[in-house]
Amino acid sequence: MVQITNTNKNKVDVNISFSDVRKEIENMSALPDAEIEEILYKINELEKIVKSSDRKSKKWENAKGIVKWIADKGVDVGIALLPLLLQIK
Repeated sequence: MVQITNTNKNKVDVNISFSDVRKEIENMSALPDAEIEEILYKINELEKIVKSSDRKSKKWENAKGIVKWIADKGVDVGIALLPLLLQIK
């Protein structure tokens, strides 16, 4: 009898700060100033949700509107903001 055991562990750490994303958005020259302000406002909202003491399920409930909003934005904005959602714990 031959027994083979194979165990794989994958761990991905996303280390991105809210301030890094703010700088990235501010440097997007293709965006009008009004849109940059709107995006920065959403980043601030998301940061409040992440830092709140609410349960994880409540945080996701609060972030649902931001997730939908991100989906309506361009790819560059989505790529910048989606890693921030991974900080909801």
